Amino acid sequence: MAQQNINIGSSANKGDGDPIRTAFTKVNANFTELFARHDGSIAHVTDIKGSVFGDDSTVLVDGLNGKVNLDGTVKGNIIPDTDVTYDIGSSTKRFKDLYLSGNTIHLGTSTLSVDANGNFQLSGGLKSNNPIVGDDSTLLVDTANSSIPYTVLSGNPTTVAGYGITDAFDGAYGSLTGAPTIPTNNNTLTNGAGYITTSSTDALTNKSGNVSMFTNDSNYLTAETITLTTLKTEVAASTDFADFQTRVAAL
Repeated sequence: MAQQNINIGSSANKGDGDPIRTAFTKVNANFTELFARHDGSIAHVTDIKGSVFGDDSTVLVDGLNGKVNLDGTVKGNIIPDTDVTYDIGSSTKRFKDLYLSGNTIHLGTSTLSVDANGNFQLSGGLKSNNPIVGDDSTLLVDTANSSIPYTVLSGNPTTVAGYGITDAFDGAYGSLTGAPTIPTNNNTLTNGAGYITTSSTDALTNKSGNVSMFTNDSNYLTAETITLTTLKTEVAASTDFADFQTRVAAL
């Protein structure tokens, strides 16, 4: 219903306005429509078209431009009416600063919080496509190669045991796993590829004191030595080099 206005006449007591009954009929009709839009109290139960102002004339709802003024305080939780639908800001319209207490921020299935000492606490793992550097631009974590530079380690160890490896190699040959046995006698060598052997028909004799001479001991070659005095005697007695060779072979 459109608003009904009372005709009050062209001047006071002129008698050309609405009679009293007609006038109050319009008043009642206007109030009936007004209360139909309320619950009988101050609360409004229908739509409002236009702007809303506070007692201090602050614009709370700008009906002309379709904006809500949030310069004031908010009392209570801000909860959307549906899950995973709305954003706070956008890629081109960002909020400047966000002030929070040390309580938890929930990011997907992970949580981010700050302890009493101002340290970040992250429940999930940390993955970064950019390197992590110190205040002096020193590379702390090389995320491209998944490595931490040895030089940035605080109190970096100088020994293998310094890494906390309890079974660190002590440098002894016998500590090696699967280390081969090093033979201490040439008689323990077998006649395989790469070993020097001789046949049982070799005519080398075994005499003590012979140098660079070999004896046939069960098909293995063993070195013998001769004294320097014996060698000098044979050199002095030799008539020529061929004779010297014969004398040495006979030793």
